[in-house]
Amino acid sequence: MKQFHYPKFYRWLSVVAVLLFGSLSIIGTGFVLYEYKNVSKVLIFLPVSLFLSMFTHIVYDFFRRRNDTIMVDDSAIHVIGKDDSKHSIHWNDIYTIHERPLSQRMDLRNRFEETLLKIDYQLVGFDNLCQIILSKKSDSNNPNLENNFVSSWFIRGLFIASVVFFGSGAIASFVDDQFDTMWGFAGFVLLSIIGYSWEVKRITVDENSVTIKSFFKRRTYRYSDIIDVNLKNDNDGKGNLISTVFLFFGDKEPVKVAGIQGGIFAVYESIKSAWEKDRQIFTNEK
Repeated sequence: MKQFHYPKFYRWLSVVAVLLFGSLSIIGTGFVLYEYKNVSKVLIFLPVSLFLSMFTHIVYDFFRRRNDTIMVDDSAIHVIGKDDSKHSIHWNDIYTIHERPLSQRMDLRNRFEETLLKIDYQLVGFDNLCQIILSKKSDSNNPNLENNFVSSWFIRGLFIASVVFFGSGAIASFVDDQFDTMWGFAGFVLLSIIGYSWEVKRITVDENSVTIKSFFKRRTYRYSDIIDVNLKNDNDGKGNLISTVFLFFGDKEPVKVAGIQGGIFAVYESIKSAWEKDRQIFTNEK
């Protein structure tokens, strides 16, 4: 039986984060209410206050799980609480795995899309646990794998939020005749649009290849050129962990895929299954 736990640093960090972001959220809300007649200030601080409130909720959600220990065996995955309470989920009950990048966690769900267990990316040995769950959960629960995927609502939500936030700042600056600041906010809006246009928009998994499309680019990778398909957490350079599918091509740089509606775990299972099937056919033909 293998055990997984959250590092002590993150447990203490969650306590500090709840207090910090909770306090800032209250202060921000109070400032908006106090300055409600000043349109430009409200347009700037209202989105900030809403973001802080949302982030406080996310951190508090992890705060409640910080002392849990997760154990796995051949029959189930078990969650042991700080008070030694035990909750078990049998592998056959796990139907889908959903990533929650904003909350930095994954959710295990049943066939009714009810969340059975939340597992945060900060768990020590998270990548290893993912592989165990993917290998243990019953494939018979989901025999018809998806073969078409589109960009996730999370990516679209970030794009919309950034446009609304920076757009509000531009409008507020225009109202106050602060044109230099207005052009700065407008520049961030433009950068958000450009960044979103390069994100993956659709993935199509065929019998012989996988195709990845963005607004400006379409790339097709044949399974015969892929030497391995893997799933692990990748750092986005900003301290955030993102569950990512890696396609390896020998000496070439691996292709990374993330931010897909339906969950990156479904993308991984679909590509992995098609790739292994293609390799088996190729082996048999030889």
